[in-house]
Amino acid sequence: MQVFTCFLTGISVDSFRFDLLFAMAKHPVPHQKTCKSRSKTRHSAFEKITRKKLTDVAKTVKCENCGSMKRPHYVCETCGMYRGRQVIEFKMPSEKKDVQKIKV
Repeated sequence: MQVFTCFLTGISVDSFRFDLLFAMAKHPVPHQKTCKSRSKTRHSAFEKITRKKLTDVAKTVKCENCGSMKRPHYVCETCGMYRGRQVIEFKMPSEKKDVQKIKV
């Protein structure tokens, strides 16, 4: 086993520890902690950009059944139809029934 001696400090280290000492990677360390406002601003900016990209990409097509605009390959939100069949049952608002008052 070899022993290395540092010429500056005079500390002796065996060969195994010497290899480990210089094999470790040096990682960058931030100078200061990122404050809450800075990180929140960064996240909100990223959110706005992604939301804008999604809205630009989202396309709408005309529903074959009711004619309202809907996303392609999705169920129509107004009538509940998808590819010519009823997928979602909507409760239609009930019409006011004429109630006859019976006099006794």
